[in-house]
Amino acid sequence: MASSAKSSHGDSPECHLFAQHRAEYARLQEKIAAHHQEVTMMKLDARNIAAFFTVLLSPGADMRVQLLTSLTLCFNKPEGSSCCGMAVNLVSASEALSALCNLKNLTITGLPQPEKDGWILEHCTFSLEQFCTDIWYISPGLIDFLRGQKQLKTLLLIHNERYRRYDPDRDSLISHLNRNFLKSVKTLQCGGAFLVLLNVSRPNCLPPIVNLRLDMELDMLVMTKTLGALSRLSSSLVSLSIRFKNKYPASETSQDRERGVQSIAKIIHSFAEDESWTRLRFLEVRGTWYSTVARKDFLTAILTHFPRIRALIWIPSTFANETHRLQPKKVASKFLLRCPTLRRFIFVGPDTDVVNDPSYLSYMKVSVKDLYIQGKLDRFDDTWMDGEVFFDRTQFECRKEEAEMETAEEEREEVNE
Repeated sequence: MASSAKSSHGDSPECHLFAQHRAEYARLQEKIAAHHQEVTMMKLDARNIAAFFTVLLSPGADMRVQLLTSLTLCFNKPEGSSCCGMAVNLVSASEALSALCNLKNLTITGLPQPEKDGWILEHCTFSLEQFCTDIWYISPGLIDFLRGQKQLKTLLLIHNERYRRYDPDRDSLISHLNRNFLKSVKTLQCGGAFLVLLNVSRPNCLPPIVNLRLDMELDMLVMTKTLGALSRLSSSLVSLSIRFKNKYPASETSQDRERGVQSIAKIIHSFAEDESWTRLRFLEVRGTWYSTVARKDFLTAILTHFPRIRALIWIPSTFANETHRLQPKKVASKFLLRCPTLRRFIFVGPDTDVVNDPSYLSYMKVSVKDLYIQGKLDRFDDTWMDGEVFFDRTQFECRKEEAEMETAEEEREEVNE
């Protein structure tokens, strides 16, 4: 009888009405959330940038656009798309950007002349926390724009293949800089020349950069200056990614091969020899030579200079002839079992051509004699930005376990009392 009553109560019109209201409420909440996301975040490319600028600058423009906090402008057409959209007037682009006042995150790529088009940022009034662009750093207006960004925490200067390959005259740029230039930046991606600019303009106080990605050219003069600037970041760096844009040549002569196999070890010794890099937890090296000797030298350099490293990514671009039967697990074991604090090792071998669609293996040290193959990662190319957090779960778990044990101990003491 009770079950019958319950069934009839559950089928009552009131229950159906409440269920319908709950469903409507859930749909409304989803709509509100989606609407809020559209208002505060926008990603535009060549197909719709011009239309967006037109709407933004038109009389009576929707004021909700002013609430934008995150904006991505890619002036290139999407890959594989035949639609280029309307031509973009950069004067309109500059006026539209100056009309936005609440932006915190801005990405600008694909401008027609990245070495000249930085002027479109000259009249912007927003205060960014993250800025990503492939505009060349010596482009007129860009340094002045960055100088006004007092709250900027993440700066990503993407290497543009159209950059002219010469070392620019920095005297006029340095005169615009002072001790407060980029003082809040914690995460930086740049070429070696920009780091040298920072070092020259602020000889006594580089920003306290925590995460750094260096896109390096094989220009020995610029590289020497860059590594000198890098050596001054030993007290702040936690995550470091060094990526060489040009491949090391596959050497056939013993003399050339000797120079090649020692290159990565020499690079580390050159910037790390005078300081103890005890804060560094994450290291990534791309674009170097691999051989048995290179591996041994690299391992020695890590043991010497980075005693507390926990995650290592190594992606050589050129491999010695001896590596045709290379076994990644053996390479991983050499590093994981020799480096006491190393917990994660990722190695991309000679059979992998496309790094971002990797058939790499990620190895994790479970114990002194036990290696665990994790497989592919959800993120790979930008793990340097939060390498310690992304890879190093163990420290957080240990602290959590210790806190739980302390709480349990306190509870036991209270019971005994």
